[in-house]
Amino acid sequence: MLIDKLPIDIDDFHIRKMNREDIDLRANWPNYPSPYEMFDASYKNRPLEERDERWKKIKNNEKLICLAIEHPHEKLVGIYYLAEINWEEKTVNNM
Repeated sequence: MLIDKLPIDIDDFHIRKMNREDIDLRANWPNYPSPYEMFDASYKNRPLEERDERWKKIKNNEKLICLAIEHPHEKLVGIYYLAEINWEEKTVNNM
């Protein structure tokens, strides 16, 4: 299972399970320019309580794996979601 292999280090990148702090770090990233604004964090400028709720939904979703990617020069450089996981068929239907 992927989670059991974490963390993974590839060159200067460190891939680990996402945690609650990552939601705040991601929310503080600058906005993407057009036409990529769809990738902006949906919880940007939201109160901490809403971010807490977002984290609970992520953490309790058995069909979702969330990974955080770090670099020595930056605490968080990427977030990667594996969604709609079918554990029996060993498939991921969305990333």
